[in-house]
Amino acid sequence: MSEEKSLNPAVAIKLCQRCGQAFGCGAAFCSCECFSVSLSPEVRNQIKENYDDCICILCLKELEKSKKKE
Repeated sequence: MSEEKSLNPAVAIKLCQRCGQAFGCGAAFCSCECFSVSLSPEVRNQIKENYDDCICILCLKELEKSKKKE
């Protein structure tokens, strides 16, 4: 896992496995921004197959948006 310490103990700083940008992940504390993103089953499977850890909110939205264009 790619985590660093955060100033906010409820947020882990991670590096997005898709784009490499640092972002705050609060999933372990039930308060992550990604919880608000609705993903299709196809995109969820794509993420599971291609990434071992979190990806940032921008990448989540981009993957879902690109799927809707297909």
